[in-house]
Amino acid sequence: MLWLCKHFNISFETNINHRNLIQGGKVSIQELLSEQQFIDATTNLKKHNIMFLEQITTIDGTHLLTWLSICKRNFSNYVNTFSKPESPWYDIIKRKTTLPWSLELQPEYKSQTVEHLKGIFLYTPNMETATTLSD
Repeated sequence: MLWLCKHFNISFETNINHRNLIQGGKVSIQELLSEQQFIDATTNLKKHNIMFLEQITTIDGTHLLTWLSICKRNFSNYVNTFSKPESPWYDIIKRKTTLPWSLELQPEYKSQTVEHLKGIFLYTPNMETATTLSD
């Protein structure tokens, strides 16, 4: 097929809106791991298509996802959604970014805006100024 395209001088252009661009995050996984830990984790991170902490946090950016939730995410290439032991890199990130005995993120890792929903920004409502339906 490729030979035929080259032979008949056929080329393809992709619509910029259909490219799989990584929007990014604020905290890269590489920043959270030592150099050796990152080297050891590279294959597994690639398998799950994970580059940023924000990819593995809840939609409101306040908690780290469970390992099983990460395995079930659409961006993950991991097909077996049954229980699998946590990867060592996940355990390191969990210990480094969450409060003890919880998946709640430490304040410096919490995100106020969600920026990884294909350009849609979601803001956490201010509950102190919110009104109820009865007001």
